[in-house]
Amino acid sequence: MDILISLLENDFLGSDVSLYFSESDALLENNSISNNIELQKTDAVVIYFRIESFSSCSFIGSMEVGGATLPVLDNQIVTYCTNNTNFLDAGDGFCSYL
Repeated sequence: MDILISLLENDFLGSDVSLYFSESDALLENNSISNNIELQKTDAVVIYFRIESFSSCSFIGSMEVGGATLPVLDNQIVTYCTNNTNFLDAGDGFCSYL
């Protein structure tokens, strides 16, 4: 959850960010998520966030986290150019391939 908080803090500079499992908890500031949670690869969880500036609730929103499904690959044929150098790059934020 630290990553989500950091991303939101970058979007809402100078604000305090709290995470919750329900909108009502976010409104009432009850049961904030203080630890990381472990999700299965296919789990999708809605996380509510509360943005506060100067001790006043500025914004409550939500986002869906997780829920990735693995692609089904059938009969895939890959052809590489034999006389060229090929680079495989997952891009920023990824450290491995499936």
